[in-house]
Amino acid sequence: MSHFITWFNTQGDKIITFIIALAVTFVITQIIAKIMRTALHRSQIPSASIFINTVRIILWVIALCSMMSGIFGINISTFITALGVGGVAISLGVKDSVSNMVGGFTLMIGKVIQPGDLVSINGTRGIVTDITWRQTVIRERNGNSIVIPNSTLTTATLERLTPRNESAIVLDFEASPNADKQSITDVFEKAILTSAAQYMNKNEAISVNFTSATADSIGGTVTFHAKLDTPITSVKDAIIQTILTNKALEDNIITNVH
Repeated sequence: MSHFITWFNTQGDKIITFIIALAVTFVITQIIAKIMRTALHRSQIPSASIFINTVRIILWVIALCSMMSGIFGINISTFITALGVGGVAISLGVKDSVSNMVGGFTLMIGKVIQPGDLVSINGTRGIVTDITWRQTVIRERNGNSIVIPNSTLTTATLERLTPRNESAIVLDFEASPNADKQSITDVFEKAILTSAAQYMNKNEAISVNFTSATADSIGGTVTFHAKLDTPITSVKDAIIQTILTNKALEDNIITNVH
């Protein structure tokens, strides 16, 4: 106990100064982060946390180096050399994180995607809500948040969607070769209006396109558009269920829909 008291008496001022310096650094980084967030929001630069977090890391590294040198008298050059020696070993353990960080900067600086974009990535469709130093977050229509590593995005197939294309629901169908096109169109319009009227974007018309005709069947697609934040899969399933259970199958108008 006496050794601790003696040590504290000799180092107490430095410890208190160090704690105060940490608190000041924390306040400064918070203020700068707030200013950056406001500036990025008003500018044309994508407002993503990757930029803010990177600046925070740089500020903390500079502050800690200054504290060790100024308060405790530690030789920073020796410290940096030690980091360099251990950096090789550390890099092997954090190579994925480094790859994700580089991928995030590539995405943001190249403006490949930005927060607010509607995208489709390997079958995942939604709105980009944030790009951090490790990952990109996409919110699907059903409210789920999908987290994708940035390194994956740099090699994945990425499609930027317009609001109209993102909201499109497409059904493939096969119909009897004896059915007339108007009867087929009527079946789908009735099914959609019956089971999904509350989910539809009424500014977009229902479109029935016929793509093939053989001796066995007539093939085509039905396209309509859902409202914002409406789960597309649920609406699609409801319409298919309505068609499969109504009189269209009994009359042999529609033979298959998916």
